Amino acid sequence: MDERIELESGNAKKSGSILVLNDTDLITPTDKDKNHIEIGNDEVSISQKMSDTLNVGIGDTVNWHIMGSDKWVNTKIDRIHADPISQGLIMSPYKLEELGLNYTPTSIITSDHVNKTYDIIKTTNTHEDIEKDWDGISQNMWLFIYILSFFACVLAIIVLYNLGLMSFTEIEREIATLKVLGFKSSALRRLL
Repeated sequence: MDERIELESGNAKKSGSILVLNDTDLITPTDKDKNHIEIGNDEVSISQKMSDTLNVGIGDTVNWHIMGSDKWVNTKIDRIHADPISQGLIMSPYKLEELGLNYTPTSIITSDHVNKTYDIIKTTNTHEDIEKDWDGISQNMWLFIYILSFFACVLAIIVLYNLGLMSFTEIEREIATLKVLGFKSSALRRLL
């Protein structure tokens, strides 16, 4: 289950997502040093960025609700995970039901190929799909880096050309001024 939620702690409010995970090795939450962390059936983990935004840590309590629902839930933070894409909470289906919320799977991530469609499931992702999406994102990122590098080189060439041209123009004016003042060409050659 991956749903949009709204979290609040003190005066800070932020929207994020809740990720409810069954026991699987396909999604592995990690800490900020990319070490695998185990989130127990009775534990709740908050993302590092969301933790910083709401100014909460392990042992603190956050209020949250699923978008479209009026039921607010108080939850104690047991772990902090690092996730570069999705910001919010991670918990098990048991913890979600313990909090009085209905656990309804909305997406499947599997290493098997799924041909069947389900009414409640919004998305079905295989490991290959996720890898293909990640490769596409990486290719777009590299293209963006190449474009930025190209324009940086063009800009450097234009700036250096203009600086050289400006320096040449200034020297030309200085020589003209010295000629008007009466300096001979041989004296100007020695000066330069």
